Amino acid sequence: MNNKIVALSIIIISGSIGLGIALSLWMHLGNVNSPSSEETLQITDASVWCWYGFPNAQAAVSMYNGKNTPATITEVAIRGNKCEWSDVYYWKGEIGAVSSLNFASSESTETSVEIVVDGKNRTFRQALGKIELEGFKAIVLYIRNAGNITFQDLPDGNVTITIFSERNVYLKEVRVNSDLQFGFMQTEQLSITSARASAGTDNNIKLVANNTGTTGVTINDVWVNNIKIASNAIVFDPSASISANSGVEITLDYNVVAGCNYQIKLITAKGNSFTYTLTAPT
Repeated sequence: MNNKIVALSIIIISGSIGLGIALSLWMHLGNVNSPSSEETLQITDASVWCWYGFPNAQAAVSMYNGKNTPATITEVAIRGNKCEWSDVYYWKGEIGAVSSLNFASSESTETSVEIVVDGKNRTFRQALGKIELEGFKAIVLYIRNAGNITFQDLPDGNVTITIFSERNVYLKEVRVNSDLQFGFMQTEQLSITSARASAGTDNNIKLVANNTGTTGVTINDVWVNNIKIASNAIVFDPSASISANSGVEITLDYNVVAGCNYQIKLITAKGNSFTYTLTAPT
């Protein structure tokens, strides 16, 4: 009887020692719930759009870091499909700087793109890989080809946006905004059909913009090589609306250098961006 008690005591003591070692190692390695490694990211808004006239769905997510320590976003997935980093653009700012998200029509493949958010032009950079979000900062993500959704494959109901960090996973379920809900007849369709850059005595850029949609388009701003053109250098009222199925010629007073490339960007009142690239003749 005494031998059994001694044996049982040895087992209990050995188990306690093993548990203590395991707990010590676990605390040493760190875990997401320990105070030193706790992460507090919060998704404040998210949307997915799939509109007629655009080849792929688009998504936007705004979130912030509520701690004073940086967090690292390692992956973005929509409807269970991992997003390529080349399809992810991001902008960082102060918490509360963005209150709402809107559709951006740009299909740019450049390393940066101007997107109007809350009525302000913001420069979004293409993600090269993991994105670090500094402490007490906010971030807005725009994702092209979101969830591999196309207009022909438009899902019913909601889809889930998943943001992975090095320490946690954050989910947001949203309803897809589609032409079936809002009506594709209101989608802006603006095309720069021709442009010419002239050096020397003319020293300007002339372009023709045609509205091929069924609703009026108002051009708010004109940019050349990511520089906003002053209104007094535009021979066209940028606040005037281009009627459906009509066009307008726009002249820009610009210091053109022969042989140089110029990217023209028209930004509408709805925040959509339409671009055209040309080379000045030598």
